[in-house]
Amino acid sequence: MSLRRSLRKLSTDVGPMTELRRDFLDPKGFISSLREGGVSFFSGVPDSLLKDFTSALVDTVPEEQNFIAPNEGSAIGVAAGHQIACGGVPLVYLQNSGLGNTVNPLLSLCHADVYSIPMLLLVGWRGEPGKQDEPQHRVQGALTPGMLASMDVPFEVLPDYEEGADAAIQRCIASSIDRSAPVALLVKRQTFSPYSLTSTSANAMDYNGLMSREEALRSILPSLPAWSAVVSSTGFTSREVFELREEFDQGHAQDFLTVGSMGHASAIATGCVVITFMLLCLCLHVCQCWSVIVLSVVTFLCASRGVYFVCRCVEIPPFSIVGENFSRHPSNMIGW
Repeated sequence: MSLRRSLRKLSTDVGPMTELRRDFLDPKGFISSLREGGVSFFSGVPDSLLKDFTSALVDTVPEEQNFIAPNEGSAIGVAAGHQIACGGVPLVYLQNSGLGNTVNPLLSLCHADVYSIPMLLLVGWRGEPGKQDEPQHRVQGALTPGMLASMDVPFEVLPDYEEGADAAIQRCIASSIDRSAPVALLVKRQTFSPYSLTSTSANAMDYNGLMSREEALRSILPSLPAWSAVVSSTGFTSREVFELREEFDQGHAQDFLTVGSMGHASAIATGCVVITFMLLCLCLHVCQCWSVIVLSVVTFLCASRGVYFVCRCVEIPPFSIVGENFSRHPSNMIGW
């Protein structure tokens, strides 16, 4: 038999090279592997990159075992408290842009030389080198491995296939227990297969009678005085403010679109008014964990007194998917 014919027969016998096909990790199967490995408690801040995981988490894990925190540092604290009380290895999920919020509790609480608290961090890797992303994510993404290393947090990249993911989970949990300290899994974009939320729990509330975020913004922006300033939070809120300003032909001179710095839009708005003569600064802040539009109306009454007013807001039960935030009609929340 000729060499060419032998190679052709070998190729036919082996079949298609399936390892060249793109794999995706089933989020429910991943959660099952975590629980089999000893993880019984979850805490974190929902992230668009991890939305399939967090949606499956709502469907899979009882609500009392999944605490959606107001920020990443709080998520670390909640997980640490659960570990102190119950033992085991809790899991904290977050986007890498929130690593800065974890520095203090990771180093002064969970570190092996302090309280020695094991936990697993599941970190969505926005701005991964070599991948197209927004400027603020590219900066953070390039620095993420170095940040984890400088905080003495060992890490590895989560494989996108079941066998590799299972092995990574086992290694990281064993390392966390052995070191009595946090260990991280970095999650690349599109690691998980798509997952749609099916739960009927409070985390998947009925939206009848509620406005979408864009509908609320569409109602609010045209009603603002021309001289008022707007500070909008990161994500879809700032994108929609920009697009609606274009649609309404209003211009962008009075807007500050906070494309990064998640959770700090209200502080930026406060800084805008405390030593200026700005009369009205409206902070449109979509809280990632409570799924509400928080409208902070900061009114500067007098330059010498620096008095401001934050209007009441309607709070809606937590929801796991970032970008699908809802609010009651703005007229129920704004009263200047």
